[in-house]
Amino acid sequence: TELGWGEKPSSDLLNGFLSIKGQWAHEIHKLISHTRELNQGTTIQEINYWSVLRSSLETISHELESYEVQLLFSILKDNNLVVSAGTFEATTGLRSRLEEAVSNEEWLSGLPMNSLLACNDFSQMEIVIEKIFTQLKRVKNVKGYPVSRTVDLVNSINKDVLKQCITILNASHAMQEDYDVFSTLIGGCLSVLKQWDNQTIPFWSFLRSNSKMGPKTGNKPVNSISIRFIDLLIPLKERLEMIQAFRSNHERFLVILQQMCKTVEDKALVNLVQSAYEPFRRVVISDLSESAASEWVYLTKEYNRVVDQVDQSIVETIRTQLSGVSSTEQMFTIFRRFTKLFFRPHIQASIQQYQSGLLDQVRKDLEQLNDMLLGVSYPDSEAARLAQLYDIPKVAGAVIWSRQIEHQVDKHLERVEILLGPDWEKNQEGRRLRQLSDLLK
Repeated sequence: TELGWGEKPSSDLLNGFLSIKGQWAHEIHKLISHTRELNQGTTIQEINYWSVLRSSLETISHELESYEVQLLFSILKDNNLVVSAGTFEATTGLRSRLEEAVSNEEWLSGLPMNSLLACNDFSQMEIVIEKIFTQLKRVKNVKGYPVSRTVDLVNSINKDVLKQCITILNASHAMQEDYDVFSTLIGGCLSVLKQWDNQTIPFWSFLRSNSKMGPKTGNKPVNSISIRFIDLLIPLKERLEMIQAFRSNHERFLVILQQMCKTVEDKALVNLVQSAYEPFRRVVISDLSESAASEWVYLTKEYNRVVDQVDQSIVETIRTQLSGVSSTEQMFTIFRRFTKLFFRPHIQASIQQYQSGLLDQVRKDLEQLNDMLLGVSYPDSEAARLAQLYDIPKVAGAVIWSRQIEHQVDKHLERVEILLGPDWEKNQEGRRLRQLSDLLK
């Protein structure tokens, strides 16, 4: 009636309208069924995908409400050829797909990915990673984003975290920096990698519990799906820890040598160690390629060759000095000078013969002190009789006596540290002597 038709539309016209309707259905189906592989590309691309999909579906939904479309469906309906436009929208799946797209886009847009990619230090990254996982946990309120895709999303974010870590590391020539700057940089990055682990472990448990909520979630239990988090950060973590351990040992050795430097020969050893480190200044600590790994093996081999010469020179000095003394006290004096170097395996092995004999002496002294304490108490001791001669009260005399014994025990422990180095309590013999001294005290 609106078009001024006085009679029923021709079959050709109706068939043309049906063809248009079928083409719409086909195009809508193509858009609704479209998806993207999340394991390809970046997280930002995933966010943009759902934003574009939502916009496209909303545009189609609005077009279906337009006068021209409503008129076409009205004509077809009047001729018993199709239902209403609203029913058409529902039967094509457009409405439910749009609801999914809106829900997914609103959730994903809350991920602070731009903030992550804008970070220029690791402390900022830690904060952003925590915010990312706070937002990820809101997936339980999202319609149509399955657990398997959520896992792929976490893996995609993992790639972005790796990329940003490398970007920050590359902004500094770490191996050329002072040790404190280097240590802060490496420590910051390792802290970010630990933060990632601390977030993903509970999030995996969260996904497992969320997937068991039943059919309304549309998810299969995690255990029945062949999915897992892929941590691309592990190679970076292993490389950083390896480089950190190397430079820590180098710095420790160099500082001790500089502190001990007294002669021209000592200064020459310091120069050797410094020159051995020089090739490492060009190392890119974030390079995870096979060629970088091969280069590191070669450089450390050359470094160890030079530093072994320094170790050998120190060993010869220690042995020469030890062979020229006749008393235990003189030996302890020599050990006291070199004790900080005993973390070096080659030096440690070279003085083991002298070390064992002196440790035996310390143990015998402690055992003798223990036997003395078992054999006599303070009232019966020589110290008590002397205190009485000087009119020292019994309690005060007992306190003085006990403190003298504690002082002897501490002196023996100091000797143990001199013999075994600062990490003496990690040594098996050191732990035994510590237990004996604690018992004495």
